[in-house]
Amino acid sequence: GGFAKRAFVGADFDAEEQKASAALEKLGAAIDAAGCLSPFVRTPAAALRRAAYAALMDVISSGAVADRLIGAEAPGDRRKKIARLCVATALEEKDGSNFSALWELVVTYPQAHAGCWDDVDAGAEVIPALKSHLASGCHGNATASAPSILPFLSLLPPRALTDVSNAAAGGSESASDASALADVLAAAWEGWKLCCTPSRADDAAALLRCQREGLLYGLIVLADAAAEPSAFRVGLVRASVLDRWAPECMATATHGDVERRALCEVLATISCKPELDSVAKTTWSSLASRAIDLCGGKTGGTMDAAGAARVVAFHRCLLHAAEQRRSKTGEDGGDWVRERFAKPVASAALESVAAYPGDAAAADVVAAMVRSHGAGCLPTDEAMRGLVDACESPALLAAVVSAAPELWDDALSSLSSKAGTLADVLSRLSLTGGVDDEKRWGRVRLDEAVIGAAGGGVDGSGVGALLIAAAPLVSSGAAVEVMTRLAATVRRGDAAAAGTRDAAWAWAWPPPDVDRADAREAWEDLFEALFLEHLTSCESREDEIDASGYASSSDGEESIENDGSSSVGDDDDDDDD
Repeated sequence: GGFAKRAFVGADFDAEEQKASAALEKLGAAIDAAGCLSPFVRTPAAALRRAAYAALMDVISSGAVADRLIGAEAPGDRRKKIARLCVATALEEKDGSNFSALWELVVTYPQAHAGCWDDVDAGAEVIPALKSHLASGCHGNATASAPSILPFLSLLPPRALTDVSNAAAGGSESASDASALADVLAAAWEGWKLCCTPSRADDAAALLRCQREGLLYGLIVLADAAAEPSAFRVGLVRASVLDRWAPECMATATHGDVERRALCEVLATISCKPELDSVAKTTWSSLASRAIDLCGGKTGGTMDAAGAARVVAFHRCLLHAAEQRRSKTGEDGGDWVRERFAKPVASAALESVAAYPGDAAAADVVAAMVRSHGAGCLPTDEAMRGLVDACESPALLAAVVSAAPELWDDALSSLSSKAGTLADVLSRLSLTGGVDDEKRWGRVRLDEAVIGAAGGGVDGSGVGALLIAAAPLVSSGAAVEVMTRLAATVRRGDAAAAGTRDAAWAWAWPPPDVDRADAREAWEDLFEALFLEHLTSCESREDEIDASGYASSSDGEESIENDGSSSVGDDDDDDDD
């Protein structure tokens, strides 16, 4: 190969010149005698195989010489052997140190000789070798192999990748109607699973990119060459996403972020491309159904907490992918996350909440959807009102009234006797609100509930938390009444029993920044009551300390007296002696 490149490439080369032609024939005969380098490509020695790849590359890139040696003008047997070695046999390479030379050869040969597919059966010879290579995790060096997979796929004849018969010929493990490309992606997924260890994180990331690139290439570019583009796309998505990728991503909520983000990026692309609308509908129908099954939404009982957490994590990743695509490409595609995923999942969770008001997992799912999409992810306005009346989850109630503030009065009516729940809802609303919290959430019913809690009109559980959470939201008139009642409670000595001492201190400092005289008087009265209680408490502790100290000193004196009497008695005995 090196000799051919040096001897025949150049402006002065003339293939018709007798001496040059004779040398060319001699070189061709040498290649034939060497079995077209087949023994070197198949040798157990990795260094010899690498040298054979380099030699073949020299022949391929030798310009006009290559056409006479291995191109259309070459003898048929030699041309077929070289083609088979370059794009099929070479893919059986298992030594990672040879992959750089290997992929240079495998990708360059079809580019230089586009007609090579007349000499090699891509479906029967190339694709099975490629699948075996990917399924092995690229034999430990996916970072070297994976970047070349998409370029190589684009050089294969489209029919070899779209026909179902080629997948069957290659020993497909996918559905019976899956294409050869679907089977290649399935093999890449199997290789990715082999690489899911800390020591092979880079290989796993490379194969995941390969999976994403191959899937999008098939959906957007290759599908048009298929006999039935729609069926080809559906089969591709089923084999890659629905049967493998999505179940893996939904299997956990605490790790697997890399594959989850990659999948959501692919789903964002599918959802935003008008030409992929039909396959997007099929994909989202299956994904939403899978998410509901994962939560246990079809079992007729309460939802599973772990499954609900996985669905919420997947939904959060979808939102991020949609926003990223919108910011990078400007493609919106409508609110596809809400319409195609959040709505069906929220509807299923809503049914569980209606049947089991205490179903915390279902409430968390609905709350996550409502927080992200508002009331639009719920089927009807009546569904929102039903949640307010029956739901026991503070997180869901806060999400619902944030999305539909007009339901706040109804929520207050149902929560007026539940101090702890109301306090939790108010805290969540304050976290999501702004400077107009008092205007948004301040209500007469809220004033009544807080005044009742300050005066002991509400169950003691959660009273203190309610008084603290509602402090910024009640009206100035209600604030005066609350401070007056808290002062009376402190003076009676009932603050500890009702759990309101912390609330009283929270109301006492800082002072109210209102100009009303009655508010100032009420605050001073409350502060005085707390200060007097503090003094009384300090005096009680001092009395206890004094009493304890007196008892200790009395015990000490008695001990000294006892020791002295014993000594005196002993001296008397000595004197007698």
